[in-house]
Amino acid sequence: MIAGQLGVHEERVRVIAPPDVGGGFGTKGMYYPEYVAVAELARRLDRPVKWIETRREHTLVACVERDQVHDVEIGATRDGRLLALRDDFLHDMGAYTISGLNLPQNAMIHSVGPYVIPSLDLRFRAVITTTTPVGAYRGAGRPYGTAVIERAMDALARRLGVDPVEIRRRNLVPADRHPYATGLTTAGRGPVEYDTGDYPRCMDLALETLDLPAARREQARLRAEGRYLGIGLVNYVEATATVPLESAVVRVGADGGVTVVSGAAPQGQGHVTMFSRLVGRVLGVAPDAIEVLTGDTALVAQGGGTYGSRTAAIGGSAALLASRAVRDKARRIAAHLLEASAADIVLDEGRFSVRGLPSRAVGWVEVAAAAHAGRVPGETADLEDTHVFEVSQSSFANGTHAVVLEVDPETGAVEILRWIVAHDCGHVLEPGIVDGQIHGGVVQGLPDALNLQLAYDDNGQRLTATLMDYTLATAADAPRTFEIRHLESPTPLNPLGAKGAGEGGIMPVHPLIAQAVEDALSPFGARIERVPVTREEIWRKTSHAD
Repeated sequence: MIAGQLGVHEERVRVIAPPDVGGGFGTKGMYYPEYVAVAELARRLDRPVKWIETRREHTLVACVERDQVHDVEIGATRDGRLLALRDDFLHDMGAYTISGLNLPQNAMIHSVGPYVIPSLDLRFRAVITTTTPVGAYRGAGRPYGTAVIERAMDALARRLGVDPVEIRRRNLVPADRHPYATGLTTAGRGPVEYDTGDYPRCMDLALETLDLPAARREQARLRAEGRYLGIGLVNYVEATATVPLESAVVRVGADGGVTVVSGAAPQGQGHVTMFSRLVGRVLGVAPDAIEVLTGDTALVAQGGGTYGSRTAAIGGSAALLASRAVRDKARRIAAHLLEASAADIVLDEGRFSVRGLPSRAVGWVEVAAAAHAGRVPGETADLEDTHVFEVSQSSFANGTHAVVLEVDPETGAVEILRWIVAHDCGHVLEPGIVDGQIHGGVVQGLPDALNLQLAYDDNGQRLTATLMDYTLATAADAPRTFEIRHLESPTPLNPLGAKGAGEGGIMPVHPLIAQAVEDALSPFGARIERVPVTREEIWRKTSHAD
């Protein structure tokens, strides 16, 4: 983008992104005009130029998301079998188009959810407004679609007098119908075809963890004391491993040191941990002895980036295949040094030995020295591989979230008591990182679902332009307990069998909060028709309005 704006070849531009800058979440993935201005000024002045954005400047003009208005109709038989979904919605683009129609497209494809819906009629219109430009924010359109289908399911259950859990169970895509084609396709990202998953088992696991009958008994007990507990459960499907590609370089230096270079730059997601452990397992090298380099266009010729819950599945697959190629070449070189067949060479804890003769062995230092010296016939004088891994469609993770919360009708305050997650992101590479992504996504979604964070006056001026007004979650707002259960339905779309997990945590938060608050306020006959649901709205729905 910078090269195009400056009218120079890409080789003349180098971009270095410091690792773990924090707070990416899509906003830092957009292109901003200041990037080009700084580069052009540096070129004209022939000296370094630094641009420092203040927090207020960032809050006012960095891209935002989350404003849509949906007109939804759902059709079903009298026993609750879905027949059709119609959704005609408006999407606020802000003043300029930063990411095209990606966000409303994401909302549209995720409005199907994990359900069998034979007929779909989905339409959106993008509206240019005199507000901050709209771009990706964690979830990038996915939370809207989840809210549409899950709240529609709640409305259907209410209309038919069927339990909301049961109405969902009757319509989940069965495990034996995967791959399941929804009938939708995307612009540039392939068909919306669910690759693997067991959605009924996932929901059952969440229900088992929640113990719904016990939660209902506690709700009744507290309601008799004048306290209002709300219980909710929703499902989602998440498009992950966004196309088209990611690259990785795995290199063993002449001294035996291992380096991994990735085109995906981290903002704190744990790339170094994931890449070093993944490559370390293949090469038999301790992860802390592996150097991981990211975020420098001079180090890798091609890359995709960190967005769309894609790094583990696509970047990890690139690193896996590159490390396998390096390992196989190292085996051939070790075979030459040990005067044996490559098929008889075993790699164990960083040592290459002849099968059945562990005393005849060489290490990475000896193998790397021979490789770089070019002493092995038929082998190039290096020990590295670059792999570009490409996909033609997304993989689809899924999950079920449940919550128990308490609402204070007098103040509108909401306290999250329990948050239960049953989650399937295919093969789980790093459980601690996946759990962290879920925790972070949920907590990030809570203020988004409970506070009006993007408020404007009648003249289009932002009213939430400081951290006094724009409500961020703190530790006090987090659920008292997180209970996470993992399922694994490996995808055939990459050699790791992994799907993404970066955005699933936030996707169900909005409809789940709305459902549970509505459940808590059922004695008042309250209906929640939009999110965020604010304290003032809760207070008004409990007969405090004039």
